[in-house]
Amino acid sequence: MKLTTLLLPLALLRPALADGLAIEADLNATRDAMVKYRDERERAGWELVTRFEQANKSVFASEPLEQGAGTRLLNALGALADSTNVTMQAIIAVRPEWPVNMPMHFLVGTQLKRQVYAFIDMKDALLPLLFGEREESEEFDVPLDTSSVSRIADSYYQAMEAYPYTATFIDH
Repeated sequence: MKLTTLLLPLALLRPALADGLAIEADLNATRDAMVKYRDERERAGWELVTRFEQANKSVFASEPLEQGAGTRLLNALGALADSTNVTMQAIIAVRPEWPVNMPMHFLVGTQLKRQVYAFIDMKDALLPLLFGEREESEEFDVPLDTSSVSRIADSYYQAMEAYPYTATFIDH
């Protein structure tokens, strides 16, 4: 048997091997990026809570501030806004061209869907604060300043519109 006969199949496999290595490198990069954004999302959530606590202490230094409904609403909405936006940015940064039926959809779909539903559930609580239509029976011990409310509202709508398949997460 000639040496060329043995080497020919190897030569034919070479492009497939190169493709396989490229795919493996791509998957490793994707995984690393998702881990990075997961850590960043967690850090952003804690930083957000710390910022609000510091702001509350400085604004309301003359009277003790309890962690009541207003603070919890603001912190929860803010953390969800940051978390969802970072998740969306991770998807866009890693694979902007991936359609809804690709693996990334299944990797982050459940978490993002849960976050979007949480936004929907809490949006009704936020709207009266946005438009100043608060009922007397509602107690919010921390007034929400305009910039915080606007940032949270903007994040909510950005999460809903930032990527074409966000609606798919909501519908399914």
